[in-house]
Amino acid sequence: MIQEFAGDVASDYARFRRGYRAEVFDLLAAEFPLGRVLDLGCGTGQLTVPMAARAGAVIGMDPSPDMLAHARAAEVGNVVWVVGADSDVPTLEPLLGAGGLDLVTIGQARTGWTPARCSRRCPACSGRAAASR
Repeated sequence: MIQEFAGDVASDYARFRRGYRAEVFDLLAAEFPLGRVLDLGCGTGQLTVPMAARAGAVIGMDPSPDMLAHARAAEVGNVVWVVGADSDVPTLEPLLGAGGLDLVTIGQARTGWTPARCSRRCPACSGRAAASR
């Protein structure tokens, strides 16, 4: 578990972290198919939850169980919350099957992930990624 995003820090993050403008989701929907989406480093769900309104299914993945506990409170039916880091993305491949992912997002997460790195490690990603910093 990532200790620095636990307890009160996770609570404060959920309370004070700004979300994304609707235009972000409009752009993603125009550029990418949104059947199956992975939001890597999803934190408390500021990107994941609104993305779910436009996507068929979303996986919110974060290494902090405390952050995910806040995310789960949104109770969004087409989102699955998974404890994991970028190094765990390849473990999703057997679950996703041949269809893989349509989009991988990272919204202000601290990770060493890049689209090329993910594609090499997990064919399910197929290099379709959008990153925001």
